[in-house]
Formats: sequence, C-alpha cells, structure tokens
Amino acid sequence: MVNVKSMVYEALKPLTGDVSDSWPSDWQQAAPRIIYTEEENKSWERSGKKTTKSYVRFKVDIFCYQSSTSELACRVDKALAFDNDDGSGLGMTRTFCGDDNGAEWKHKVMRYEAIVDEYSKTFYGIS
Repeated sequence: MVNVKSMVYEALKPLTGDVSDSWPSDWQQAAPRIIYTEEENKSWERSGKKTTKSYVRFKVDIFCYQSSTSELACRVDKALAFDNDDGSGLGMTRTFCGDDNGAEWKHKVMRYEAIVDEYSKTFYGIS
C-alpha cells in the first residue's frame, strides 16, 4: 500500500480555501469546498513479498453554493490529471465526472485512478 493522500491534498489545496478529507460540521459556510476520499488502495504489482506498485482511486466532491462547479472542476482536473500541455498534474486518469445538484448547493462528483510506483511515487494513469 502506498500513501499518496498528502500528495493529493497538496495538489488540491491551492484551488480553494476549503479542502478536506472529511465532511464539514458546518454547511453554512458558502465558500466553494472540495472533499476528497481515498476509495481504494491495493497492491498492483509485487516483487517477491514486496509491493512495488499500487492501484489507487480517489473521489473528489466539489460543492459550490448557488454557483456552477464547472470552473473548479476544470482546475481539479488540471491538478490531478496529466493531460495538460505543460505536463503538470499528478498523472491520474479521470474515470468519472457527474453532477448531483441540490436546491442551493451545486455538487459535482469526480473520480481519479492511477497506478503508483511505491518508491518514486510516480503516478501512471489508467487507460
């Protein structure tokens, strides 16, 4: 198992003032919010008894109060994916993006997957 949760946090942190791996206790704050969850982290490749590569999947929930989530979703994609012109981004592959809007809060759900090298922490997107 590889621990890359802090790398995902560091990639998302500059995007908005409210980035967390847990649900907020106060939903009254109207700032855009990103909640990220590690949904899966399992051994992908082994050498002897040691895992050398792991498969990871993260879910990113974006919440915006009475405004579109689209701009922030594009920035999340640039931070986590690797298909940017400048080669920035962690290198994950976006495997899902969809809306789940409520009356006041706009909600977008995104999922990202990658194979991660245990030693170099290099992300390889899933095709």
